[in-house]
Amino acid sequence: MELSKTQEEILAASASVVFVQSCASSGKTRLLTEKIRQSISRAKKLVAFTFTNMAAAEIRSRLNVENSDAIWIGTIHSYCARCLLRAGVTEAGKYLNNENFDGLFDLARSHPGAFPSLDICLLDEAQDSNEDQFNFIFSIIKSAEYFVVYDERQSIYRWNGSRPDLLKYWAYELNASIYSMDENYRNGSDILDFARDIIRKNKMSDLSIPMRGVRGRVIEVPFSIKYLVDEIKSTSNYGDWMVLARTNAEVDDIFDKLTDAGIPCDTFKQGDLSKDELSEKMKADTVKVLTGHSGKGLEARFVAVYDARMWNEEEVCISYVMATRARDRLIWFTKPVVKKKPRRNSMTSWE
Repeated sequence: MELSKTQEEILAASASVVFVQSCASSGKTRLLTEKIRQSISRAKKLVAFTFTNMAAAEIRSRLNVENSDAIWIGTIHSYCARCLLRAGVTEAGKYLNNENFDGLFDLARSHPGAFPSLDICLLDEAQDSNEDQFNFIFSIIKSAEYFVVYDERQSIYRWNGSRPDLLKYWAYELNASIYSMDENYRNGSDILDFARDIIRKNKMSDLSIPMRGVRGRVIEVPFSIKYLVDEIKSTSNYGDWMVLARTNAEVDDIFDKLTDAGIPCDTFKQGDLSKDELSEKMKADTVKVLTGHSGKGLEARFVAVYDARMWNEEEVCISYVMATRARDRLIWFTKPVVKKKPRRNSMTSWE
């Protein structure tokens, strides 16, 4: 796939600090991979931070590189621990193994000399970083260049401390050149319009442009397992389907009911899988039944969403993520209407 004009413009930027706001399915991973590819020949020290180990493995695979002293692609926590351990700070291993990341960053603040100066530092999915991570990347690590890719509309880890609001602060502090990637290569235009209406509840805009030239279809209907079963069985490939729910309990319930109806299903958490394992599961002719968090970064031709919530900003972002997984059809289940029985007249005869 060729680079878009917007991607070419961003990659040609001469600024030492670049922040890129990118919409869903705009080619974020492609952009980051190409930026690394361009930088490898001139950078003696390059570090690229990804949100998951799987994302790091995907980028290394595309570039056909392995981690070394010159190039390192992985999570923030693993890089922090790696440098501290190399500097003889043995407690770092304990904190990493116990997932005590607060303790790990406390060690980093106490041992700033453990981290070598970099020629370029890249950060993917920056909207999911927390305050400690931002401080580590922009204050403790010293880099001649920064390249940051993010989408505040897909900030779904605020429960874990992510601070997308700090992106504006650091963009200002670092005098960043800010770019936007607004070409959406996944969603039909009607599906994208529906997602825009969702994210507006957070007073956020989505100016992305649908590039596929198809409208897609959005169906809003009260939840019915029979309706879902009939819709799935009306299509030729089970593998074209993804069902997204808000909680693990809901995933388990829908999985069981679809399986009972004779529909082959699979469910998983991306963090538990290798890149190859995920690829195999996505290729299989099964309906993927996942939480909204596990569905992030994935897509399907047909997507059904159950129990989307709009209670707060994070829930709106999760709903937006779930809606933007669909390519051609989005079934948006609303709560079933419960008919209330009329109250019996409780008045006594003498009243």
